[in-house]
Amino acid sequence: MPRADGLELETVEERPTEPAMWARLYRLWVDHESDPVLEVGDSQASSMISEARRTLPGLAERRAIVVTLRRPRSQGCEPYATE
Repeated sequence: MPRADGLELETVEERPTEPAMWARLYRLWVDHESDPVLEVGDSQASSMISEARRTLPGLAERRAIVVTLRRPRSQGCEPYATE
């Protein structure tokens, strides 16, 4: 897919501990449901709890990765960062 957009795959980094980190956070939100209301208000707390309940069941099957893509210099684009 990156090649179709003219990009080159530079790295793929596995993040095996990330799903467990999110699971811990979401469980804390659900277990202490009334606490965020005091910190962020009813609307935001409700959104957080909904996200936790919706996302938590699928985290065990989640694969977390970070993908770095690069546009080749030959396409006439200057890099944003210098080496």
